[in-house]
Amino acid sequence: MRRLIIVSASLRRSKEPLDPIPAIDRFNGVYFRIIKKYKREGKLQDTDCIIVSKKFGTIYPTEKVPYYEPDHINKFGHLDMNGNQIRKLRGKNLAKLKEIFATTEYSEIFVNVGKEFMELIKGFEKLTSAKIIYASGGGLGPKAQHLKKWILCDK
Repeated sequence: MRRLIIVSASLRRSKEPLDPIPAIDRFNGVYFRIIKKYKREGKLQDTDCIIVSKKFGTIYPTEKVPYYEPDHINKFGHLDMNGNQIRKLRGKNLAKLKEIFATTEYSEIFVNVGKEFMELIKGFEKLTSAKIIYASGGGLGPKAQHLKKWILCDK
């Protein structure tokens, strides 16, 4: 059975090239560096990844995205979207996740998104029978460790 990682787009991103490149190469935050490292090492062969982006919705790592300055983020790093925008994007995201879950059965889903990004996929749990594991720990370091342990099946 396959596994799935759901991760939010990072504020840290590669500026070059400006033209569209695969999302996995564009986003360069800590969690993306972990995912890319383990992918290179062949430790993610039975694991898919979905990225939750405020600009593009839920996207595959192979989908090409141009460089863009983070938008919909206020000076505190929080989503700067109104309830209507969030609901509209959530509907789009849930429709795509429903399609994904209809074609691929997952045994586990590791969710590593902040609570504000969680609003963009709220309710996805009802669309799958997979075991859902949420990144735990307060802050970047503990959540990164949890992601590494999950990838390595070291529970």
